[in-house]
Formats: sequence, C-alpha cells, structure tokens
Amino acid sequence: MTGDSFSLFLPWVNTEMMNLYLAEMSVAFPDKKILLIWDQAGWHKAKSLKVPENIILKSLPPYSPELNPVEKLWQWLMLLRSVVQKSFHFPPFAKGGSGGICQYLLRVNQ
Repeated sequence: MTGDSFSLFLPWVNTEMMNLYLAEMSVAFPDKKILLIWDQAGWHKAKSLKVPENIILKSLPPYSPELNPVEKLWQWLMLLRSVVQKSFHFPPFAKGGSGGICQYLLRVNQ
C-alpha cells in the first residue's frame, strides 16, 4: 500500500468513461498491482468493462452504505439540494433537478 491516489474528472458516469478511467489508471501506475474496491453501480458491472491486467476489482456487498464513505457525501448533497431549492427562487427553466440548477448557475456566471 502506497497511499497514492488517482482521479479524473470525466463528463459522464457510464461504462465508456469507466473504461477510460481504468485505462488511464493503469498507465499512471504501470509497475503496480492495483486493488480497486467499489460499489455495484451498473457501469462497474457492465459486460463491456475492460479491466487492465494490473487492476483487480472487488465489489462491496450490495446495500452496504456503511462500507462506502462516499454515501455520506451523497446524503449531504441531497440535503443541500433540498435546502437550496426551498430557500432560493430559481426561474422555471432551472427547476429540472440538479442539472437544471447547474445550467442556470453557469448562465449566471457568464
């Protein structure tokens, strides 16, 4: 265990992007054997997932948020979204969920 980290900011969450992520991670650590532990999101289990030879995948058990710290972040973001939507007035075109709000904020900042 080295403590090294790797991240990419990708435009979507799907199998195509996960394949890109795995390929780039493999290139970043060519001489390392990587154990990647993740949840059972659909794109993590796709048949078209291409796993490089130096990466080993292990899935968390289903319905185990206590083992996945990012679940706390999702809970906090959902609460924040609810508070923001109730506390601020957004024009009708910005009410399409978080995507609509993000688009609205991008327009405001231009």
